[in-house]
Amino acid sequence: MAVAFRFTFNGDKVNAKLATMVTRQVPFAAAKSLTLTSKTLVEQNKRDAPKLFSNPTAWTRNAFFFIPARKNNPRTIIKRKDRASGTASNAVPSRQHYLEVQEKGGARQPKAFEGAIRIRGKGAGKFRYATPTRDARLNASGNMTRNSINKIIGGLGNKGGKFFVPKPSHPLAIKGGDGVFERMAKNKVRKRLHLFNTMPSYRPRFRFYARMEKYGKQAFPRIFRRELRNAIRSSGFRG
Repeated sequence: MAVAFRFTFNGDKVNAKLATMVTRQVPFAAAKSLTLTSKTLVEQNKRDAPKLFSNPTAWTRNAFFFIPARKNNPRTIIKRKDRASGTASNAVPSRQHYLEVQEKGGARQPKAFEGAIRIRGKGAGKFRYATPTRDARLNASGNMTRNSINKIIGGLGNKGGKFFVPKPSHPLAIKGGDGVFERMAKNKVRKRLHLFNTMPSYRPRFRFYARMEKYGKQAFPRIFRRELRNAIRSSGFRG
């Protein structure tokens, strides 16, 4: 007895159905892929920070966040946080020209706490920049603590307070250079800050845009292919 089987395949119908399904799922997959790519880049930048900076602060490591993409707005944005919470002045970082200078290199503008010292410290008005001395109290990242700077700024504003800026002709300034000094017990003094007018200059080291473009080109295609497959699978497509 002869047995025969006949199979037919309507390729045009399946292809049309698949094309429709893919078209419907692309916006979801694209939005999710963009969001996951931004998340990946922010996390990668956090991992890069210790390689770019010596003992970077928590704010430097976590300076960026991302805005998720949506189906009807397939765009994701990586942004820097507006404020550096926990810094001495709590000033807007862009006004401190911190990461911008590290990105492009060059000289930086005075920071907020340097402006406060210039305003409050008698004799400090002619200086624009301040750096800690070897006797300054520093945190693990090599920066002065918020409490230390606030104490200096507050003390400079008090007549006869612990902190003062000697005149250039004073023996302290002649011997140790211009700066902010602290009166200690037993008539001793310690220099806490150097004061000067030469603009500090930095070489470019952050290279945020170049790094993110490189990582993004590697991450997005892989993530999109995975998420498009997941979207089609979850849609219950059947040929």
